[in-house]
Amino acid sequence: MRVTKITSVVVLIIYAFLWVIELHGATQLLPILAIPPILVILVAGGLGIQRFLGIKPRKQHFQEPESKDETAE
Repeated sequence: MRVTKITSVVVLIIYAFLWVIELHGATQLLPILAIPPILVILVAGGLGIQRFLGIKPRKQHFQEPESKDETAE
């Protein structure tokens, strides 16, 4: 859990640094830096519409792999 938090903070700092570089004239970074906020908006919008319509999220169904010992018999 600690590594995940540290990684998240480092990635956020790098992302903010790239926005600073973009605001100081590196305009070719704008399309790349715009992708994460756009994806967040799309996912949040989709989830909001599902909740508004009353659609329940699907439950994940995992199938246990057959053990090799049982198939060898």
